[in-house]
Amino acid sequence: MDDFRFAVIADAHFHDIEGDYGITGPTFEGRRLSLRSWAESSISTRVFNESHAAFIEALRQIRDDGIRDVVLLGDYSDDGQRATLATLSTLLRGQSALGLRFHALPGNHDIFALAGRHHNKEFISADGGRVTVSSRLDGGDVHYPPMYCDGYPAGLSPMKDFGFFRRADDRYWESPFGLSDRVEDRLYEVVSPDGQSRHRLMDASYLIEPSDGVWFMMIDANVFAPRNGFATGFAEDAFEDSTSAGWNGMLVHKPFIVDWISDVQDRARRQGKKLLLFSHYPVLDPFEDDAGLESRLFGSTSFGQRKPQGKVAARLLATGGGIHFSGHLHVHRTTRVADGNRSLVNVALPSLVAFPAGWKSVTVADDAVRLQDRALSGLAADLRIAEAYRAEAEAAGEEPDPAFSASTYGAFLSAHLRALIDRRYVARDWPAVYHDLIDRLNYEEACAKAGMECTMPSPQNASFRSVVCDWYFLRFGGAAARREIAAERLATYEGLRISDAPRDIASESEFLRLFLAMLGHFARQAKNDETVFPWPCEHRIALSAR
Repeated sequence: MDDFRFAVIADAHFHDIEGDYGITGPTFEGRRLSLRSWAESSISTRVFNESHAAFIEALRQIRDDGIRDVVLLGDYSDDGQRATLATLSTLLRGQSALGLRFHALPGNHDIFALAGRHHNKEFISADGGRVTVSSRLDGGDVHYPPMYCDGYPAGLSPMKDFGFFRRADDRYWESPFGLSDRVEDRLYEVVSPDGQSRHRLMDASYLIEPSDGVWFMMIDANVFAPRNGFATGFAEDAFEDSTSAGWNGMLVHKPFIVDWISDVQDRARRQGKKLLLFSHYPVLDPFEDDAGLESRLFGSTSFGQRKPQGKVAARLLATGGGIHFSGHLHVHRTTRVADGNRSLVNVALPSLVAFPAGWKSVTVADDAVRLQDRALSGLAADLRIAEAYRAEAEAAGEEPDPAFSASTYGAFLSAHLRALIDRRYVARDWPAVYHDLIDRLNYEEACAKAGMECTMPSPQNASFRSVVCDWYFLRFGGAAARREIAAERLATYEGLRISDAPRDIASESEFLRLFLAMLGHFARQAKNDETVFPWPCEHRIALSAR
């Protein structure tokens, strides 16, 4: 077969800065913009307003590369707002007219359970003030019903032309339930822990053949588990949020998906199809933290709660393994496990709206799958948005953030992450007793306290704060973070190892020892980034036997 190229975008979180959200926002050259506040952006794991230009730029790059097929790996919208999805649908149809063909998956931010949920979002007003817009009648300064996020199946309706339902020109399409794409034929039952609350939800998974001989298995891995005590599913709190469930929840509440994967794997081998798997959530821990070092360091964090358990890999290896693409965590990392002739690879993609923003170009060849990273860092910063942020800060009596002066999108996201380390990660995750280490020590002193060798030239000039920043950049960015960190720093980080990780953190020295050991792990991971994956051995054996 000829090589087949496609693009994968994860976590675009599209927000329409030119849309109507019921407010009067700042005006530039006669054009009114609907901009989310910097106050909310500055503590979020993603930026909001910049998503508009980032998404359009990614699609431009894809068209310029001559790629036709685009996988949207979930969280394609800011938060599933009706208004946002309506605009996104129009944008995608326009891109389709230019030659692109989209295959979408829902993420936890695109749809919520059976009947949806309300949202409150903070915007910048024309005078720089902060205005809360809410879909609730009494939820904010402005009532705007299209801020509401729908549930299944209504929330899929705006995206119906992008894979969730059969299209006239599809080579092949099926769901886990058969060839019908009707909603009523794609329902499954979920049950609360006490067995008293039972609901039927739609599953949006589908299998498609975008090119002769290639199958995309698009897996809806959203899991909305019913809570005890709700006879109907029309209350917001009737279901657990899917954010932390992922594949751990899939094994409990959607076991039919695993059976479907096994069946499709068998058919792909028999028919000589090259099968790739996609879902919003990772099937392997992108950080390869098998010993649970992060939970020892920080306790139970939101990232720790999202970690797929080992039984997920075991179940998927039993179906045949394969190559799986995920988003959700906004990280740039690739991990692999193997069992005999079977292997499972998880390609975790970064978001378009967090460091290191980018997408992947994927080539399917006879012998392997090849990945190419495409960055958005060179995109010019939007000076209109920066001006609105300054007006917001001035109206609130706050100092302007360094991010406002960034000339490129990459510099803006780097500044956003550096600020986020203080505002969110250290503030929320680190034990309070260790917060002052960041400004109290330099790198040499931190290594000495940890009982580890410091090999960096002039370590007295390296503040521990700068090392902490490198820790988070490597954690999220993997190989893409190496361009942000001096080579001499990376070299010394790669040598940070310990043979006896403390089980319980009871002192500064133990905290620093484990923190620096994880820094070494992240640096070595980033150095060994893989971009070529031969087809799993079992798949090659099946093809050669045909």
